[in-house]
Amino acid sequence: MSDDITNAIEKLQDTLSREGGVDELKNMVGGLLGGGAQSESGASTGNPMDMIDPEIIFKIKKIYDGINTHDDPRTRLLLALKPYMNTRRMSGIDNALKILNITKISSILKNL
Repeated sequence: MSDDITNAIEKLQDTLSREGGVDELKNMVGGLLGGGAQSESGASTGNPMDMIDPEIIFKIKKIYDGINTHDDPRTRLLLALKPYMNTRRMSGIDNALKILNITKISSILKNL
C-alpha cells in the first residue's frame, strides 16, 4: 500500500513540476468534485482546489519521504530484530518504530 501512495505522490510531483501542471490538477480535481464553474469576474465558485497551495503539497511530500526512509541505524536495528521476536515483542517493536517516526517528523519540520 505504501508503494501505491509513493507512486501517487511521484505522479503528483511530476504533474506539478510541469508548466501548467497546477491548472491541470485543479481541473482534474474540480471535475471529480463536481465542477466549480467560473463566474464572470473570473473567480471560481466553490472549487476547493483554489484553496490548496502547491507549496504545502511539496512540504507534505518532503515529510512523507523523510518518514519512510530507513537510514536511521535505530530503525534498521529494530527492523532486523523484528522477525526473531515473538508476537508480543513484535508489537513493542512496532510501537518503538512509530515513536521514532514521530521524532523524525519533528526534525523534518525544523528543517522546513
